[in-house]
Amino acid sequence: MPESSPTNTPNPSQKHLESIASILARKKPLIIALFCVLVALVAFAIFAPKSPTQAKEALQVRFGYPTFMAQDLNAQDSSVEVALPLFTSIAMQDLALAEQISIDSAPISPQQLIEQSPHEWELRFSLSKEHKEHKIQVAKATKAIKVDSSNSLKVLGIQAYSRQKTLEIYLDKDLHLDSQKARSSVKVLDSASRDVIDKVLVQGSRLIITGEFKPNATYSITYSHPIDEKDTSLSFPALQPELKFAQAGTMMSRDGSVKIGVLSTGVRKSTLSIYKIPDENLANALQFSYGQDSYGDKLLEQEISFDLSKDQAQSALDLRELLKQDTQKGAYVLAFRTKSSDLVYPSRESNNEWEEWGGR
Repeated sequence: MPESSPTNTPNPSQKHLESIASILARKKPLIIALFCVLVALVAFAIFAPKSPTQAKEALQVRFGYPTFMAQDLNAQDSSVEVALPLFTSIAMQDLALAEQISIDSAPISPQQLIEQSPHEWELRFSLSKEHKEHKIQVAKATKAIKVDSSNSLKVLGIQAYSRQKTLEIYLDKDLHLDSQKARSSVKVLDSASRDVIDKVLVQGSRLIITGEFKPNATYSITYSHPIDEKDTSLSFPALQPELKFAQAGTMMSRDGSVKIGVLSTGVRKSTLSIYKIPDENLANALQFSYGQDSYGDKLLEQEISFDLSKDQAQSALDLRELLKQDTQKGAYVLAFRTKSSDLVYPSRESNNEWEEWGGR
């Protein structure tokens, strides 16, 4: 009896898979659309602007010292203009920041905010002398500002700027002092008891003092009438050490001057290395870190000293003089490597023996 040939009857699971594939094929445009919507919702959740409540929770604020600008001192109903610096932890727009600010529980206008940078603002407003204390609320931070109508002055705070050789004294009110009277009411004495003030500029309740102030030096500050404050001392901060080329990249003609400017702050000396990059390595040198031996031959390694008589010294590197030859056509890399011991004010945060600065 002849054997019967097997039949190709599909099993139920295979039919089920084919049915699902057929449905997916017909619904493919809908599935793609749903997937795009899902991606858009996720992106919106990540990048969408925060609500005022969320922004208030995320925003952190630091207040600067206020500056008071009094109107007519003889007027009984005179008000006080106030400029208050605000430093924000996140970059803000004026409209968004204004929503987070109130003065004595009253909202402010965005026009009262003057942008210094996306993280630094100046809030300007008026206060009545009838109320002795006012409350400034920015997000979750609060600052109380007192209005005093007495004829004596108190010091709210002092800020020192080493690079600008400037000292700022913030007073609690504006008594319309002229520069001469302000100059006679404060002295800044060095270790030899010499008054080093050069000039005093008055801006409302803020005294801007310039003089021969030195970084990392401590000065004694004494006050006299109308500033009613105890004598104190203040140290100017050390300048951050810095060594950089005047330009990050320079195109030079071999027929002209082949000099590169260098700006240095607080650096006694540094080791300069000069490399010439072969043409075949030029693309890698431009794309990745430069100053490595693998990019070319080291032509020079020499110690360079810098002028410390100025806070920031400017010097020039003459490539012809350094290399003792005419410079050939091509690309060169110049890099500095500096020992921490060769910095005038070593960084307390760094324990590295070497600090590196580089440039082309």
